[in-house]
Amino acid sequence: MNKKTAVFSMLTLFLPVLCGALLWNRLPDRIATHFDINGVADGYSGKAVAVFVLPLILAAVQLACIFAVGLSKRASNVSGKVKNIVLWLCPVFSAAVFACIYGHALGRGINIAAVFTALIGLEFIILGNYMPKTRQNRVIGIRIPWTLADETNWNRTHRFAGKIMVVCGFAVLLNAMLDIWSTAVSVVLIFVCCIIPIIYSVVLSGKNKGDNKIS
Repeated sequence: MNKKTAVFSMLTLFLPVLCGALLWNRLPDRIATHFDINGVADGYSGKAVAVFVLPLILAAVQLACIFAVGLSKRASNVSGKVKNIVLWLCPVFSAAVFACIYGHALGRGINIAAVFTALIGLEFIILGNYMPKTRQNRVIGIRIPWTLADETNWNRTHRFAGKIMVVCGFAVLLNAMLDIWSTAVSVVLIFVCCIIPIIYSVVLSGKNKGDNKIS
């Protein structure tokens, strides 16, 4: 893992604190910090919590990611590019989250549901491209008993998952841009996309056992 990337990605998480401090006098005392599937605010926090505490929570998540991909021996088989992608997921997510939170608090017309749907679509496209390149490990990837027990199963499952994720990602991104169907449909599509590779791995494992018995 590139130490500079780890440090810079961590520092990036505190940019919302700086932005919140600069906007402090313009922000309301209570800020919407949770939104439903349609982007409607349904949870609020005090200004101090939104500006200072939430970034600290995300920083703790980032520290866990740094440990998992950079310090844990279990990640020794993970490529540097994949590690860097994992390290930047939280900072990018944080930037989008706080752009929406501050924008909403300031009365800007931000379609929060579309922003997050687009972000998830982009994430799936990026991860889908790197899925086939992820070698067997116990930290990143589809870590289920069947893939961890058989390297061939791991490789084939991740190649298959990569294709599914890219297709799903483009569909979700397109919907975020054109509003073709409801956000709920995108959520179901993402869920199905995550389940199909697991089913594929189980079926592949059963098929391999059947072939071994025949031989």
